[in-house]
Amino acid sequence: GYLHDSGERRLASNDDGSQSDGVNFRIVREVDAGTYYVRVEAYLRTATGAYTVHAELDASTEPEPPTDPEPPTGSACRVGMVLSPGDYCTVGTNRFSVRSDGSACYGAGICAGSGISINRFSASRISGTDDWRIDSVPSTAPEPPTGGNYYGAFALNRDDLPGAYVAGLSTNANTQAEADRRAISSCADQTTLSNDRCTVRRRFGAGQCLAAYAGRNGQHVFTRYGGSNLAEGRQRALADCRAEGYTDCRHLASGCNSGTSSIAPQTLTPPLVFEKR
Repeated sequence: GYLHDSGERRLASNDDGSQSDGVNFRIVREVDAGTYYVRVEAYLRTATGAYTVHAELDASTEPEPPTDPEPPTGSACRVGMVLSPGDYCTVGTNRFSVRSDGSACYGAGICAGSGISINRFSASRISGTDDWRIDSVPSTAPEPPTGGNYYGAFALNRDDLPGAYVAGLSTNANTQAEADRRAISSCADQTTLSNDRCTVRRRFGAGQCLAAYAGRNGQHVFTRYGGSNLAEGRQRALADCRAEGYTDCRHLASGCNSGTSSIAPQTLTPPLVFEKR
């Protein structure tokens, strides 16, 4: 459920904070006198059905403090939390943030447009909106990699599978095998795919970044990697996509490894392209 003011600006939201059953939403909010609206929707936005809204007004001078203040910016990520563009929450030393274009990023530049799954943390974009929901949070923050070598991997679902490409990305792994495993798992987690339907398509090392964009309804993927300038890599991958005449280019994934690369920061390798026929 959502609480809006008279100008339809969202003041608060909640997913399953009901004290009676832990399933329905519950919002407690101190407000000034005026007009307010409650918006109700199912967990899956496409679902419909009958519902009942119960509201109470406490006009005392010491109202109950809100249970779910908005925005959640800066607080610890928790399962069920909904974040809008500009909001962020934290998992240990990592930050999960929602960008103005509706994509989201976790940690050191791991970004995606529909879902992120890494180190037992996962979040997904709510269908039809730019909001994201936290789906799982590790019980403890993952330990940072040790030593001076860092490995990353980029995975896609197989070319012979129907539909759009689904991407998985991993960074800062201690071994290449770990990076590959995490990238494949991240790819599979985006849908109902099994791990054997995702394969590693590109690897990158310490101090290097990778960016990927997709066009033609997600069936044509353009990747760039090289030095530590992630913004440049994203711009070039997007330009590669648009150069093919696509107007639906969307960001798939991007991220960087820590450490020092032998590749100059501004140096980018030629694009590597994947296409479903």
